[in-house]
Amino acid sequence: MLRKLILILAAGGRIAAAQDDALVERLLDRIAAGERDFVERIRNYRPVVETYIQEQGDARDGGPVRDHYILGKLDPRKDLSHGAMVVRSETRRRALPLLGRGSGI
Repeated sequence: MLRKLILILAAGGRIAAAQDDALVERLLDRIAAGERDFVERIRNYRPVVETYIQEQGDARDGGPVRDHYILGKLDPRKDLSHGAMVVRSETRRRALPLLGRGSGI
């Protein structure tokens, strides 16, 4: 009796795992189909794209150290290439020293 129960539980676990895998596959298929539809819809447009990237320092620096701004135009007719129109990078300067690091406070 115990052996049959163990076999039933083990089989049930495999069935549940297979169902979960099928659910994930269906979800990924829907995501990919949505992305394909989106790319097809924007093929008739030339959107301007603004990109902002912030570089973080290490844990001791405690915050961002550099900012990058890129303004470009997306051309989805070809391969979703992005042509930069304006690129600017700035190194951040800390306005006030952090408390406890030689600030006298």
